[in-house]
Amino acid sequence: MNHISYLCALTTIGCILLSVQVHAQLPLLTRQLNIQHNGNGKVVQLLAPTLDSTYSLTLPSAQGLAGSVLSNDGSGGLSWIALLNGATINGTANYLTKYTSATGLGTSILYDNGATLGVGTTSPDGRFQLNTSSASEKGLIIRGAASATANLLEVQNSSGSQQLVIGANGDLSTIRSVTYNWPTSKPSEAASGTQLGGGVLEVSSSGTMSWRQMAVATATLNFPITATRNSSDLTVTITGAASGDAVSLGVPNAAVLVNTCYTAWVSAANTVTIRFNNYDNADKDPASAVFKVMVFK
Repeated sequence: MNHISYLCALTTIGCILLSVQVHAQLPLLTRQLNIQHNGNGKVVQLLAPTLDSTYSLTLPSAQGLAGSVLSNDGSGGLSWIALLNGATINGTANYLTKYTSATGLGTSILYDNGATLGVGTTSPDGRFQLNTSSASEKGLIIRGAASATANLLEVQNSSGSQQLVIGANGDLSTIRSVTYNWPTSKPSEAASGTQLGGGVLEVSSSGTMSWRQMAVATATLNFPITATRNSSDLTVTITGAASGDAVSLGVPNAAVLVNTCYTAWVSAANTVTIRFNNYDNADKDPASAVFKVMVFK
């Protein structure tokens, strides 16, 4: 064997030994894999994430169709599936979709034409319109959280100023930017001879509202012939009326005579006196008619 043959033999043995050593060190572990196509220094990098446990991904055994994507079966098995590109999905135009099940989609009741929203209507007259489907169905419910302090409803102008407000306690507290304080209860029913049976709502200059007790009664009154420059009295019973209470009198047109008038006042407990005053130069005989008497506390 000459020197050249000897060197070739040694080189061949060395390559075999190197190959054995490389295979003996497999698997080769690396966090970053660089793939280069033409040696220009530009590479595609695949980086392994930080892992708490090992997992495997098994590629499909064949190439997928154009436009398909890889799908994981939950155990690392990858497969090609078609992408829903241009697929037809059943639904209703202009209606928002909703989940009908964990994996299913369907049509919701919310209509959206790109400019307005509707529930129960496909032609909303405003930015949003809700139509109930029956006479017994409630429309809109706003339920505040326990111990809520924020307003339940606010209507604002373009600058954000409150125009209409329903507070956390249910008060219609602001109307046209004016603040009001409403009573905390309904007017009291008559509980004794010093109370009247109903109420009217009055408001102070500060916006505080309160109930003023009142009662209304009607009575048919037939005043006698009343001599010139004299008067005649008749009474009406109104439970709860007391001396000093304000009295408003409704006089029927049939009982109105020239140069006469009627006045009324609480003359005793539960009693209102109505007086016919004749200022004319002749006797007067008012027609019998139904009078209305209103008493305010």
